[in-house]
Formats: sequence, structure tokens, C-alpha cells
Amino acid sequence: MYRQNGGAAYSQSDIVSGKKTLANGAVAGYVMKDGKKVWRIVSGASPQYLDSIRQPGAPRKALSQKAAQRAFNKYWKTRVASAGPNKNQARAYKAAWARDINYGRPSGLRTTTAYKRNPGRLEYQGVDFGAKRYPAATGARLAALQRGQAALARKRGM
Repeated sequence: MYRQNGGAAYSQSDIVSGKKTLANGAVAGYVMKDGKKVWRIVSGASPQYLDSIRQPGAPRKALSQKAAQRAFNKYWKTRVASAGPNKNQARAYKAAWARDINYGRPSGLRTTTAYKRNPGRLEYQGVDFGAKRYPAATGARLAALQRGQAALARKRGM
């Protein structure tokens, strides 16, 4: 039994017939496996080809408000449904849903398909970018946050 575990199962010298260099620079051909000729790629694409395709991704496409609303509804309805018979958890999800609609975070505002990845964390104007903003932490709340961060850093050994 041939297994690939961290390295190639076949090399170019194992090719018995039909050796071809593919468009991306990979080499393939027929090799013997259990007494039968089977087609296998024996070496991957050339480094030059791989470098040419490792370009930054294409810009994301614009997302319509209707599609954003559909993604938002799907996100929250699946969360509420996942609570099942647990009424307290369902109530908590519904409260989070309402907060998501009413509160907006300008840094999370998106107009592209990136919004569909996590509508609960991101915002879309006209769907869940509410007029309310979370207040900045000041005074006692800021001190408590800093103490918590320091305790977490100590716990992690930083």
C-alpha cells in the first residue's frame, strides 16, 4: 500500500509510460501500483508557476442591501434556533440580536461580501448599523478593564 506521509509517494523515475508535463509545470505519468498501471502526478507545479498565482486576492464584490439583510436574518435565526428548548439561551440570543440592530460600530462597517462571513460582528448600513454607539470606557470601568487585562497577562505568564 502506497501512502503519502510528509513526502512524495512516487518520483519521476517510477513513471513507466505516458510521462507528461502539465500546463502548471507538474509532472505526471503512469506508475505501477499493485501490479497495475495507474495515472499519478509525481511532482507538483513549478515554483515559478506557484509564485505567479500567489497574488493578492481580487477585491471583494459589492453586496446589495437585500443580500445583506438575508445574511443577517440567516445568521441570527440559526443562533436562536440552536438554543432549542432552552428558553433562557434563546432569550439571550434575541437580546444580542436586538443589540446588533440598535448599536453600530463604525470600524465594523462593510459594503462588500465580507459582511456575509459574520453579520453578528460586522455592520451593514441600513441593516444593522444602528444609531446608538457603545460609550468609551472611562473612570472606574477603564480601571477594571485594565486590571482584568493585567491579570490575564499574569495568568499567561507574560
